[in-house]
This record gives sequence, C-alpha cells and structure tokens, in this order.
Amino acid sequence: MLYLLRPFPLTWGAESLQKLEAFLKRLERVEPYFEGHIQRACFYTLSFGKRIGLSEQELRQLYLATFFHDFGKVRIPPEILKKNGPLTPQEFKIVEAHPSLGAEICLDLGPLEEIAPLVAAHHEKLDGTGYPLGLKAEDIPLLARILAIIEIYDALRSKRCYKPPFSMEKSL
Repeated sequence: MLYLLRPFPLTWGAESLQKLEAFLKRLERVEPYFEGHIQRACFYTLSFGKRIGLSEQELRQLYLATFFHDFGKVRIPPEILKKNGPLTPQEFKIVEAHPSLGAEICLDLGPLEEIAPLVAAHHEKLDGTGYPLGLKAEDIPLLARILAIIEIYDALRSKRCYKPPFSMEKSL
C-alpha cells in the first residue's frame, strides 16, 4: 500500500519503511475497508486540494494526513470496528480515541510531527461537538477541516457493515 505515497514519498530509511509496511498489513486485518477508503480519500485530497489552490506544502501535509488519519484504529478492538449495528455509548467512547491514538502512532512511526495535529483533529466539528478535544471553528486546523470533509464524504459513499452506500446527492 506504500504505492499511495508516490505523490509525496517519505524520505525514510529502509528499516522505517519496513516498519510502516508491517503496520499497514496489521491495520488491514483490523479494518477491512481501510485500503479502499485510503485510496479514495487520497485521490479526493489531491483533486480537492489542487482545486482550492493549496500550496505544494499544504497539499503534501493534507495528503500525508489523509494517508495516516485512521492509523489509530489498529488499537480499537476489531469486534467494535466490525460491529453490525449501532455502537453502545461505551463502544463509541473507545472509537472516539482513534484520532488521538493515530497522532501518537504518527509520532512513533517516523518524523510526522507536522501531520500529527491534523490526524488528531480529523473528527472535530465546527460547532465543538466533535472529538477528541471538542475544538471549535478556527481552533481546528484548516487542513484537518478539509480532511474531515473528505473522510465523511467517502464514508457516506461507501458500503459498511452497518449501512449501505449513500447516493452522491445524499452524501453531498
């Protein structure tokens, strides 16, 4: 799956890239929708980011944050991720930790300090009802707000164990 990093390759050593590859394989076992979701989200990121005129540096940060945004799910129990129905409040609390866990994993895997805050904030909402920190409006980094739009759009358009795919019209 490292082929998805071609537009913005990581300049890591072979050992770090092998560690990342092993982590990706582990995540794919935990989250069956992961690879397809990341492929589509990375595609949307490039298209949308160019369309709105992001700088090359912003586009790189957004793209890498998109690639890494769900890494925290590897630390969520598979029975919760694959649950065929609504989550209990306790289960949802566990899922709410994945952005923070993902930011921690980014810092553990390699030099990804610039995207860790974006990964951590990708489920924040403008009205402050998001998670994990309940950030509001301008307190949410712009690139994290863009990532949230892309992530939600793909989730709505995709079939999941708990819902059929939404139409483009309904998703928009």
